[in-house]
Amino acid sequence: MILEEARTVCAEAERLAPGDVVPAITGLGVARGLGASEAEFQSAWEAVTARAPQHMGAHLAALRYWSAKWHGSQNQAEDFARRAAASAPQGSLLPALPLFAVYDHLPDVQLVRSLFQSVVIRDAIEAAQYAVTHAPESHPVLPHVRHLLAWFLVRAERYGEASSSSARPTATSARSRGPTSRIPSPPTPRTARWPSPAGNPAGIPRERPPL
Repeated sequence: MILEEARTVCAEAERLAPGDVVPAITGLGVARGLGASEAEFQSAWEAVTARAPQHMGAHLAALRYWSAKWHGSQNQAEDFARRAAASAPQGSLLPALPLFAVYDHLPDVQLVRSLFQSVVIRDAIEAAQYAVTHAPESHPVLPHVRHLLAWFLVRAERYGEASSSSARPTATSARSRGPTSRIPSPPTPRTARWPSPAGNPAGIPRERPPL
């Protein structure tokens, strides 16, 4: 009932402020909660991107819909994130979106100690570093991205980079390679990347930051 009311309120807000994209972005979360079909959600998403094609908050909202936890899959989420990163202009935080897709699909049991040194995670980290390095300091989502980036850097044992208050790279590799040059296509099946067998003999704790 609350979500139905929220949908009505979002529609009314859009009517009263047609130039404001925030009600439409809020509507993405409402649509996800109401279990909108892919066609319905895609229509809502296109309405958002028509007005704010590079909005990081909108992309984070849409990414959740396409994730395996909601109405999509790991491949769908990563494909969505990769396309957004590839089309991002200079100064956008969208190159960091693949790191959020990786985070959303980490296994509950991390059996492999080298997980955070894998090529997939390393490339997503470097793309996020590129985004953080080039985004304006005033970007409202920048602290959110830095937080997640620092979380990954610590678990990748890249402590020097993580200790920086801005969580920026210590080398010029992220600047020179660009945001998407090393983001691979998602493999299939899912277990080819992050197997999640029962038990945790390696004793690796599963921790997540309070994002």
